[in-house]
Amino acid sequence: MSVRVMSLVWDGFPRGGSDKLAMLAMADWCNDLGGSLYPSISAIAKKIGRTEKQARVIIHRLIDEGWIEVVGNEFGGDPGRSRRYQLIVEKLRPPAGVTPPAGVTPPAGVTPPAGVTPPAVVRDPSRSGSPTPPVGVSQSTNEPSGSAIKTPRDEFDARSFLLKAGVSVRIADDWLSLCETRKVSITRADLVSIDREADRAGVTLGYALGERCLPCGWTDFKAEWDV
Repeated sequence: MSVRVMSLVWDGFPRGGSDKLAMLAMADWCNDLGGSLYPSISAIAKKIGRTEKQARVIIHRLIDEGWIEVVGNEFGGDPGRSRRYQLIVEKLRPPAGVTPPAGVTPPAGVTPPAGVTPPAVVRDPSRSGSPTPPVGVSQSTNEPSGSAIKTPRDEFDARSFLLKAGVSVRIADDWLSLCETRKVSITRADLVSIDREADRAGVTLGYALGERCLPCGWTDFKAEWDV
C-alpha cells in the first residue's frame, strides 16, 4: 500500500466515480513508485464493487489514457500470472510549489516531485553543548513544557472535493450549506460513498446532489432512493 500514491490520486486524478475508485485501488496495491502491481481483474472488481466486465472496461480505459501501463504478463490468464501494471505516478504529481505536510518526508530512495521541498530538519538547541556559566552567574534556559506541542490538524475540504469531482459551485455550496444547517459533518469517506452510490444509480455526483438530495433535504444518497 502506498499512502503517497493514494494522496496523489486524490489530488491529481481529474475524474470521480468508478475510474477514481479503480485508481485508488491500484494505489492501494502498488509501491511508492507505482510498481509491484499485479492484481487480477476479479480482485479489482471485488475491491471497487463492480462486475468483472465493468472492471475490465475501466482498466482498459485507464490504460488507453496513459494512467497505468501493462509491463508484464500482457495476456494474464492462469492463476499467478495476472498482468503486471505500472501506475504512471508522473501524471499525478502536484503542481510546482506545492509542499508536503509538515513532518512528511519521501521514502528512502524516492526522489520527491519537482517543486516539492522536504521539510527542514530543526535541531533542538537544548541538545547542543553549551559553556559552563561563570561562578555566581545563573543560567536561564527555556525548557519545553510537559505537554506536546500541538499543531492545527488539516481539515478535509469537502467543497474542493466536490468541485474536483465535477459538481457545480452552486450545487456544492447549497448542499454543504444544507449539511451545515443539519449539523452533519461531511468526511471524505462520506463523499466517496455518495459518489459510489450515484455511480450505481447511473447518475453523476452533481445530479445526485442537485436533483435528489437538495429537493428532498438529504445529506446522504443511496442508489435505491433514486426512484
